[in-house]
Amino acid sequence: MGLALVVAGVALVFIGALMMVLGALTTPGTSGGLVVFVGPIPVVASWGEQGPILAALGVIIAVAMMVAVYIMLLRWVRVGRAVQ
Repeated sequence: MGLALVVAGVALVFIGALMMVLGALTTPGTSGGLVVFVGPIPVVASWGEQGPILAALGVIIAVAMMVAVYIMLLRWVRVGRAVQ
C-alpha cells in the first residue's frame, strides 16, 4: 500500500507539472507561484498579474504546513514520553 501511494503521488506531481507547462505554452500571459521549504524556512515566490494573490496563498500554505509539522512533533514527543 505504501509503495502504491508513493507511485501515485509522483505520478500526480508529474501530471500537474505537465499540465502547467502545456498551459504556459498556450497562454500568452501567465501567473504562477511556488512555496519551497529550505529546511524549516519557507520561501514563497510569485509572478504575473495574479502574483500577489498567489503569494498570499503561498504564505497561507506555508503557515499551514508549519502548524502541521508542529502538531506532529508534539504528538511524537508525547508518544516518546509515554513509552518511557
